[in-house]
Amino acid sequence: MKLTSIAGKSLKLVAAMIITVFFLFAAGYSTAQESTSPTRKIEDIVSHIPQKYLTNRDTIVLCPEICESKSLVIQYNKKNQVSHIGISMFSKETKEIINEPVCDFIERLFLELAIAKDKSSIVAILNKYRITLQQNGMDFGTRYGNSLNTILEEIKDPAYFALQTSKETNESKNIMSYAAVWKYGNDETLLLRFPANRELIFGTDKKESDGILYDQLRENQCSDSIAPVNADAGLLVMAGKDNLYVNRGDTFMLPAINANTYYKKTNEGYKLIYDKKYPEESLSNLIVGYSNNKNLRLHIKHLMYGNFSPEYEMKLTDFLCFFKNDFNIYTVSYAKGEDEIKSTVVFQNKQLNYIHLLLITASESSIFDNNGVMTAYFYSNIPQQSIKNLIADM
Repeated sequence: MKLTSIAGKSLKLVAAMIITVFFLFAAGYSTAQESTSPTRKIEDIVSHIPQKYLTNRDTIVLCPEICESKSLVIQYNKKNQVSHIGISMFSKETKEIINEPVCDFIERLFLELAIAKDKSSIVAILNKYRITLQQNGMDFGTRYGNSLNTILEEIKDPAYFALQTSKETNESKNIMSYAAVWKYGNDETLLLRFPANRELIFGTDKKESDGILYDQLRENQCSDSIAPVNADAGLLVMAGKDNLYVNRGDTFMLPAINANTYYKKTNEGYKLIYDKKYPEESLSNLIVGYSNNKNLRLHIKHLMYGNFSPEYEMKLTDFLCFFKNDFNIYTVSYAKGEDEIKSTVVFQNKQLNYIHLLLITASESSIFDNNGVMTAYFYSNIPQQSIKNLIADM
């Protein structure tokens, strides 16, 4: 089987992704100057916090000037910048179980609302972000005496909490949203519904998101081990001759961009293909199946917002490890000339509507040599909906 027989539609999709990326580079995102916080959103919130509570170390502290009933949670990154600040609503362990970015957003939002204080300003913020806040089925601001501080005070441990997701269709677009629900006291309920939007959840624009991701990759925070994907004989389908088999994985928009893994039947069973006879399948297996060579490296040119394109190297396994928990990974590999294999790798966030795109160019030696180096262009934080719109008429 040869992966070079990719449908033309798939190559158009790759082109559409690249067009979207360059459109984002040209778009008018605001820039942020070097500051005490990695994002303008956090910097603005921090500016309202009395300096005595900003201790340059992770802390949970009462700040009655802002919120009388609950503490603030303040966290710092390695640059000694405030990386998260909000009304403390969740333990660290709870965040890891539920969804840490979403829990951080909820805490940050409640703090932003608490800073606003009066009802009209709070309602204006909710409307700006397209957020619904209801207590016992009534919208915030419609019930007499319904203050934010009173609501937060009433939510005390133990309280039931659930985070739900939903999808709505509006003007032919699938719109994802979250609903956070608290049940407490005497059958009281609080509902917070908000869009599953990257910019809203993380409180960042494209420039800020690219910069944060770059720092995280360079710090190489992933320490998890990656094991090769073992074959499930019951799911394998014969693919061509020479005892080649494929385990068909999920797809991204089009069948050719997928999470397939490829195997060869041997006397010892089914083995992930990593063989010079099958360079395209081997490269796909390295990416999706985590096969074999642990010393291969990527020389990455990270094309970030504002035409900032730093270059760096890291192990392929380290790069994949960083994304494996929060992203679905898909690839399409194809030959380009006699000794050049290209692979488009899509990292689709499991919770939010955005992707990262990695375009790999490899020679046979860079795939199979013990210390081979493959080159790659890396485009980060691409809105998935923009790509869907571009290929709708293909």
